[in-house]
Amino acid sequence: MRPTILLTFLLAFSAASSSAQGTWGGSLPDPGEQAEQQTRMMRDSLGLSSAQTERIATVNATYALRQQEARDNNDGDFKALRETMRALQQEQDAELKRYLTSDQWTAWTRIRERQRQARMQSYRGRQ
Repeated sequence: MRPTILLTFLLAFSAASSSAQGTWGGSLPDPGEQAEQQTRMMRDSLGLSSAQTERIATVNATYALRQQEARDNNDGDFKALRETMRALQQEQDAELKRYLTSDQWTAWTRIRERQRQARMQSYRGRQ
């Protein structure tokens, strides 16, 4: 399936479910929006080519949808959800790595680590 068709399908699907509440008690971005945001950020931060951007958009759209499905179907088992999300992240990383240069991959892992640290700081600030 062409990436643009997949992204269009994902956006249509996510628009239908955009009013759903997230498992975490608040509204989460719909998968299409989440994938678009991540792709834009990666394109701008990593200097992706158009071909890379198209491939990365497809990967991000696929995994945003799979993560949403995991959240929707977790039945309150947060330990299992965490493991599922971790496995999905590893799968996504393997796919992303196929389309990034080694320098881009290194930069991406640094960006994600900074994001993780910022989330932890934010979480600690709320306690």
